[in-house]
Amino acid sequence: MREYLILGPLEVRRAGETVDLGSPKQRIVLGSLILARGAVVSVDRLIDSVWGTHPPPAATTSLQAYISNLRRALRGESGGPSPIERVNPGYRLTIADDSVDLVEYVALARRIRGEVDAARWHDALQLCEQARRLWRGPLLADMADEKWVGPDSVAASETRLSVTEAYITTLLAHGDTGQALTETSTLRTLDPLRDRAAWLHMMALYRAGRGADALAVYAALRRRLSTELGVDPGPTITEFHNALLAEGDLDVRRPAPSARRSSMQTGLLVETSDLIGREGDVASILEQLKANRVVTI
Repeated sequence: MREYLILGPLEVRRAGETVDLGSPKQRIVLGSLILARGAVVSVDRLIDSVWGTHPPPAATTSLQAYISNLRRALRGESGGPSPIERVNPGYRLTIADDSVDLVEYVALARRIRGEVDAARWHDALQLCEQARRLWRGPLLADMADEKWVGPDSVAASETRLSVTEAYITTLLAHGDTGQALTETSTLRTLDPLRDRAAWLHMMALYRAGRGADALAVYAALRRRLSTELGVDPGPTITEFHNALLAEGDLDVRRPAPSARRSSMQTGLLVETSDLIGREGDVASILEQLKANRVVTI
């Protein structure tokens, strides 16, 4: 069985051993075939992926050589069939029983969503840890500058943000405020203008007894959104901020985060409801958080 690893630099393993994929251009050919998810990639598209709009006269001949080399490398010494097939008007990579880490990652994201929705925190934590082990870096990191990588890379990064948010929520549900604060710092670095990330940062600070710092996070987010985008923070985080102001000196010994609702859209975890339009509920939730480890909304 082969493992195609594209969360990070391209890597292929066969029976646990790393396969030599050859030159950078040859690796681009394989990366293009993997991202096609079993669909046929035309010769013209492969040439465009490798050389852009100005291919050399011998581009087709060079492409054939790259395909031949990749077939041999992926087949190995077993002498079995190559997973790269010639199908008019181009080539197709047959995954069959092989694995692709991105596919596994998205599947885990779906399962994490289900566990978080059901407040099954132990199972959610285990799945989050599995997903975190799969992530070695941005999609096809060694080809990140190639235009054809962009859309899939953005989608994969969005899924990672959603998995990280679920992980932080799960850490808070387990009472691991310290690790949650560490993870929120990383999450805010990845997307400093993301409302959900700032909300989780505020909640983690609140759980740690740092209410003033939680309010400062909101103030900084509001300033930056206004300066860079000309918009205000979303209603959910604004309601949480207002509730913190109204509560004043809160007992923060045992509050816990709410279980968020989310749904899968185009393979990504997408938040669909938190506390929008529920101003009265926010203060009530904060009261419950003082005495309970988890409040389900």
